[in-house]
Amino acid sequence: MDIDYDQWAYCANEGLKNLKVLDSKLEFKKWHFEKAECEKSFKDRNFWHIIPSKYYENQKVPLNKVVGTSHINYQGKMWLEVLGCLKRFDHYSWDKATFLDKYKSFSIGYMKYGDNYFIGEGNHRITIAKFLEFDYLEAPVTEYFFDYEFYNTYQELSNLNLQPNLSSYWRESPWSIKICDKSIHLQDFSLVKSFLAYYNEIALTFKSLLQRKYRNFFENIESSYFIRKVEDMDNIFSLIIDHKIMLSESGLNGSYTKSKE
Repeated sequence: MDIDYDQWAYCANEGLKNLKVLDSKLEFKKWHFEKAECEKSFKDRNFWHIIPSKYYENQKVPLNKVVGTSHINYQGKMWLEVLGCLKRFDHYSWDKATFLDKYKSFSIGYMKYGDNYFIGEGNHRITIAKFLEFDYLEAPVTEYFFDYEFYNTYQELSNLNLQPNLSSYWRESPWSIKICDKSIHLQDFSLVKSFLAYYNEIALTFKSLLQRKYRNFFENIESSYFIRKVEDMDNIFSLIIDHKIMLSESGLNGSYTKSKE
């Protein structure tokens, strides 16, 4: 990200001025210097947008749980800098006793991820309310849910050194993985789960190694494989054996424990 240091210095200086307006004692808090996270790029965000979201028309949102914003002008700045970048700061009343009544008609909204909230609308009002130390503001909330099954499947494939790749994070979207430098294309998430079950059932035994040798003799090795149904997985049996031999020789077992933490 390109950083405009002059703008950031301006926002920090203005933030100090605005904070003095809101708090004549100019008392700093630790969170003043924490950065407002970017809603579109926080860690593992893709896995929060697979399960359908829920919309709540009105909820009390704790302002100490508001960790970031979707507004590009404020992302990555310290909250003190966000306060200084508010273009309409001078339009607001700084009287805590009348603040809510005066601006309750202004449109605000949040996006919720777990216990954390991001500002969707109302950066001015919510930021000022945070610095005025309101406990909460009531507003509409769109809540997103983490897809643990999808995430754990992705991690399991990664830990098996299968290099999972998705063009989009939906359960109906195709996946691709790599086995011995061959591209394997799986039609959707249900087939990915079936593939992992098939993969885990295959063991390195005398019988499976003999079967691999027989198949390699009679079958042509393709550069890529398209798995459209469970039966297609037999076409990559030998590749899986080769991959497991590679993991065994490199001392990797590809183990992974699923978790909801």
